[in-house]
Amino acid sequence: MLPGMIDTHQHLFAYARDRLKLNLKGAKSFEQLLELIRWRAGETPDGQWILGTGFDHEKFTDRKALPTKEDLDRVCPNNPLIITRYCLHVNVANFLALKAGRIGPGFCPKVAGTVEFRPDGQPTGTLRDAAAADVIARIPDPLATQEGRKDAVEAACHELNSFGLTGVHAIQGLHCNLPEFTSVYQDLSDEGRLTARVFLGFDRRPGCSIRTGLGDGMVKYGFYKLYVAGNMGGRTALLTQPYEDDPSTCGIPNYTQEKLDAPVKLAYDLHIQVGITIPEMKKEGYEPAYATALAAASGTIGVIIPPPSIPFVIYGVAAQCSISNLFIAGIIPGIMIGIVLMGVNYFTARKNHYGTKKKFSGKNLFNSFRTSIWALLVPVIILGGIYGGIFTPTESAVVAIVYSLIIGVLVYRELNLKTIYQALRDTVLINGQTTFLVGISMAFARFLTMSQVPTTIAGSILNISNPVLILLVINVFLLVVGCFIDNISSCVILTPILTPILLPIVTGIGMSPIQFGIVMTVNLAIGFITPPYGCNLFFASAISDVPVTRIAAKILPMILIMIVVLLLLTFVPALSIGILG
Repeated sequence: MLPGMIDTHQHLFAYARDRLKLNLKGAKSFEQLLELIRWRAGETPDGQWILGTGFDHEKFTDRKALPTKEDLDRVCPNNPLIITRYCLHVNVANFLALKAGRIGPGFCPKVAGTVEFRPDGQPTGTLRDAAAADVIARIPDPLATQEGRKDAVEAACHELNSFGLTGVHAIQGLHCNLPEFTSVYQDLSDEGRLTARVFLGFDRRPGCSIRTGLGDGMVKYGFYKLYVAGNMGGRTALLTQPYEDDPSTCGIPNYTQEKLDAPVKLAYDLHIQVGITIPEMKKEGYEPAYATALAAASGTIGVIIPPPSIPFVIYGVAAQCSISNLFIAGIIPGIMIGIVLMGVNYFTARKNHYGTKKKFSGKNLFNSFRTSIWALLVPVIILGGIYGGIFTPTESAVVAIVYSLIIGVLVYRELNLKTIYQALRDTVLINGQTTFLVGISMAFARFLTMSQVPTTIAGSILNISNPVLILLVINVFLLVVGCFIDNISSCVILTPILTPILLPIVTGIGMSPIQFGIVMTVNLAIGFITPPYGCNLFFASAISDVPVTRIAAKILPMILIMIVVLLLLTFVPALSIGILG
């Protein structure tokens, strides 16, 4: 048995309807596109509508351009014709179709820029996004009956099944006058004919009290999709910079920020999930892959600046050194990593024009500090409790959770039973995606131990006489270990083995056990974000829905600058143990 896949963005009813249209996916060139249209026009009675879909002009081998209404009129002069690019955001209509939609010189579209005109005022035939509604509204519905719609959707689901899809997030499209009928899905489910689970989204807020989650195992109501902008292929997706091949545009927004805020708030008040959840960095214009990479890299600081740093605890036990001293010694290295990552982000943001320019305000800084003071007390309470002997480092995690629940419910009032349940549910789902990786990593670490690989490598290191070279080789070895084994597995299994072997070597050349603990932990922390295993990469990918490969490409500069910090910690003892006096 193989698991089925879920298509997370599918206009299912439109897809079923499109299967009845002229399929233009096979058009490899501009001329081939026109020939397919000419053939269909020859088979169609004069005056009857012809609809085509699926072409991609950017992949044409001869002329990478959209056809004009004149191009379409040459091959289809007697039928109203509209063809739709595969992205569904760009349409081209011939003269008869434009006439039916009353689109001509002087036409004013609802959204500026969605109808393309020549300098003489004549439309070229290109209609982007919602502009096609005026034409499509004139097209007779080929699926006018409920039974016809059910048959079309059933056939579409069977085709999706043939590709391994067993579920779809179907957008309940109301724009472009292409309504999808929920009763079709419900009837098919009742009759046992629906072979794909349908999670319905809406691009208009439902006019009834439908809430996210209502439904059953086959048909469930989901989210409210706000159609903020178009797509890249149609050059209507909203960008922070002009398109490289069309410097005149940055895309076409459908909302101002003010107009966007109102429906989002209304949807949340009605307990309807909104289909555009934009993290703060994305909202500020950051590329999603870069924003995710930066968050993943920043997450490595968590095991360096405690509490509760499990690697420090395990190392302290194995090396018989003070865990409290390790905690204190980790503060400066953690701050150093934070500073260099901020530096990388500063130069990257300036180069790529990420973020928005805002003047510094002492008042805003004070207000932010005042509102966040309860959250900022978390490390103070935890560190004070550990150093005061009130609780252990492991118990501090429980204290942090309880304290966060209290201030989240009573102070910030952002937590309730529903959000707490959702947080627990999300935690389980994310852990479910990554726990099996930890299991594999631990098995691999156990295999290395049984094969005596660490002992063999340590024996090779003992043959080196140059202290600088010894430290470099140890760093390289630990970095490689971090690439394939997650930090916790490395600490639980390899630390008790490596520490007795490597610690005598490094202490023999003048490195203190505390400094080596810092160096070892930073090495393994870098492994958090290093391909191919990089545990933080998978967590970040699971949370952001950005592929690991894209995150890995953006995180490489951050890894390099962190390695520079690692070398400073290795060869400048004062940076790690100087704080201990």
